[in-house]
Amino acid sequence: MDWEAYRYKPSVDFCLAHNNQHLFIFYQVIEENHGRSIKTKIMPFGGSCVETFILKGKNERNFNFEVNCIETALVRFGKGRHSRYHPGPANFPTGD
Repeated sequence: MDWEAYRYKPSVDFCLAHNNQHLFIFYQVIEENHGRSIKTKIMPFGGSCVETFILKGKNERNFNFEVNCIETALVRFGKGRHSRYHPGPANFPTGD
């Protein structure tokens, strides 16, 4: 993405919290124009979304959380954009 060509930046704030079992991410986005999606199964990266990366240890793998305005979420884990996978219960990483 050529970010220089897209100068508009909405106001975005977020807060992280946990209770030793769950991670909570709260996003607040204020935009000049609001869109409405009529597609309910669109991936977050298919349009405007908020994205958070959390590095797990020193091994360069990270969690990637993406959420769009209709609350469609995508969670991936791994190194780099093309080697991340969905960390379901059977393969959720536990340790470095």
